[in-house]
Amino acid sequence: MSILNNLTVYDAPIEARCKGLSLGAYIHRHLGVSSALLKELKRTEKGILINGIHTFTSYVIQGGEHLTLTLQNTDKSPNVRAENLPLNILFEDRDYIVINKPPGLPTHPSAGSQKGTLANALAYYFRDAPFVIRAMNRLDRDTGGIVLVAKHKAAASHQASDIQKEYCGIVTGCPTEKEGRIDLPILREFSYKSTRIISEDGQRAVTNYRVEQVFDGYSYLTFHLETGRTHQIRIHMKSMGHPLLGDAQYGGGLQLIGRQALHCKKMRWQSPFGKQYDIDCPLPEDMARLLSPQGI
Repeated sequence: MSILNNLTVYDAPIEARCKGLSLGAYIHRHLGVSSALLKELKRTEKGILINGIHTFTSYVIQGGEHLTLTLQNTDKSPNVRAENLPLNILFEDRDYIVINKPPGLPTHPSAGSQKGTLANALAYYFRDAPFVIRAMNRLDRDTGGIVLVAKHKAAASHQASDIQKEYCGIVTGCPTEKEGRIDLPILREFSYKSTRIISEDGQRAVTNYRVEQVFDGYSYLTFHLETGRTHQIRIHMKSMGHPLLGDAQYGGGLQLIGRQALHCKKMRWQSPFGKQYDIDCPLPEDMARLLSPQGI
């Protein structure tokens, strides 16, 4: 576990070819720092240094200077109760922690329950450090796999669309086309219910799928999402007539598995300052059992 109150998020020479640019333009355009994060750096004492000297963003780059960017990291998530719950940590560095969330564990507290979630477990894990829970993706309670959590504002400043996620699932039957793209809008059916439906009035939702293995009565698919709507894979597979096994909400039978057979398997992303990440997550036992040579 590593969290620092004063966090240097960038420390490197400025490229000579950027001579003549304002420092603000360099940080925003060339380093990919968001406008909100740039404002935060400007508010931080000694947040922007050129050759170790505090410098304004109006400074004109000469080429070859050394740039250091530092954030204060003193805020803490309010109203999240710390609970000593097990965490399956796949990866951790100064910027991110990646959790293998088990099926059945909610990501965040809700109006009906303020405890027993991944957020409560993280609050306990970081109980002695300033930490805001910034989950970069959210999984349904009964979906397992990767949850990416940024440890500070800089790590969380990139767009969620820049994170590439691969899901896998086991569906009833097998789609006729072994690869395909589903482009159907999704709408919340009622304001007081979580169920989604396909509707022209909904938000655009795009799912790419590929059939990986075919079994007797079910098949194993991988999914790449172009959008991130709630229940997207679940409702899209229902629309094809191949609901996820165990997804009783959308027509999947419970005979082989007691929850929707969906898992966030891989994630790739780049930090705002250029570091590449590539994380894999093993299948949970209940899904792996259905894919074993012995089947069920």
